[in-house]
Amino acid sequence: EWPTPDPNTPTNITCDSERACWRTADILCPSNAACVVKCVGANACYETQIVWPIASGQATLLCGTETNACFGVNLPPNATRSNWTIVNTTNMRPPPQAANN
Repeated sequence: EWPTPDPNTPTNITCDSERACWRTADILCPSNAACVVKCVGANACYETQIVWPIASGQATLLCGTETNACFGVNLPPNATRSNWTIVNTTNMRPPPQAANN
């Protein structure tokens, strides 16, 4: 089971190998602080459920280019480009379901 973070402490969660967080039930982010979830590796976060921060603009999802790195990851509630961030860098890409937001 994923540990419960301090609600006011920014958190970085890295799933950096094949199936590192594969089908993990409830990765917990702090409710009132920044939370960065990085998925790098084939199926690193495949069908992973994330409990995102309540505070607006605090969620960041980084997805590697490996096969299904973020396939099926749940997006934050009421996700829009204005209240959360998917970051694209040279070696990162958003999860497939984010393309329609």
